[in-house]
Amino acid sequence: MSKISTSKSANESLTFDSLVKSICLINERMSIQAAKAVNTSLTLRNWFIGRYISEFELHGEDRAGYGDSLFSELAGRLAQYSISGCGSRQLYNYRTFYRVYPQISRTVSAKSKDIFSMGLNRGLKLRTVSAKLAIAPEKLVDSLSYSHFESHEVMGESRLEDALLDCLQEFLLEMGHGFCFEVRQKRIQIGGKECFVDLVLYHRILKCHVLIELKIDEFKHEHIGQLNTYVSWYKKNVMTTGDNPPVGILLCTSKDHAFVEFALAGMNNKLFVSKYQLELPDKEKMQKFIEEQLREVKR
Repeated sequence: MSKISTSKSANESLTFDSLVKSICLINERMSIQAAKAVNTSLTLRNWFIGRYISEFELHGEDRAGYGDSLFSELAGRLAQYSISGCGSRQLYNYRTFYRVYPQISRTVSAKSKDIFSMGLNRGLKLRTVSAKLAIAPEKLVDSLSYSHFESHEVMGESRLEDALLDCLQEFLLEMGHGFCFEVRQKRIQIGGKECFVDLVLYHRILKCHVLIELKIDEFKHEHIGQLNTYVSWYKKNVMTTGDNPPVGILLCTSKDHAFVEFALAGMNNKLFVSKYQLELPDKEKMQKFIEEQLREVKR
């Protein structure tokens, strides 16, 4: 907030007109600050709602009973309490908001953290943030209202990613090569950081987990490095007796083109070629499918 003078200068006369001017000025300045505070509170409220929903989808004891109807059921229940801005589409957007901007948690005050803990009894932890989103969180919240976040290009990218993952999941399950759906947005803890794997499948023929990461971006070496880290974590923490080592599939999209790469996390390449490649979808076939879906979704 800019410093506001509380006294008249020695050379400035105190008149009725100057009184009116001073009151108008302080009213304007403080109204701006009040509106800014309201916008910040609304932004944080919507971020928390998104966090609560995401947590419920992952850990809610009765989450299986809601499935795809979660947002409509939740919107209906909240309407009974006359809570504004909580329609099913808005609730979906709040969840997307939380997932796209996890770094906002660093701006939350200790009091807000206490409120959050009362809601779900879980601490605030950060999801990994890509370099593209590595913006100072206090700058995000202080300079932008929630409406700016909701209309931001990244929100559109997130919806595009969801649509492509839906298509890809259906494509793989229908191929008849032994894929079984396990989870979307699998949350894992690596080095104290909270990470999310876009799609996890289990291959009943290969007897291994298949981790899939989709990036709405050109291929970067750090993408494959990140996925290899996830695969290594699964190998250490999830793989059980009778399982074969997990494998990752990275899909990157740039304009109407797709790039597919396998993440082996140290697996012997001969083993991969002789066993895994025989059962996993062909890279060129996956690339072609993603390119077709990307063009379709954009239309």
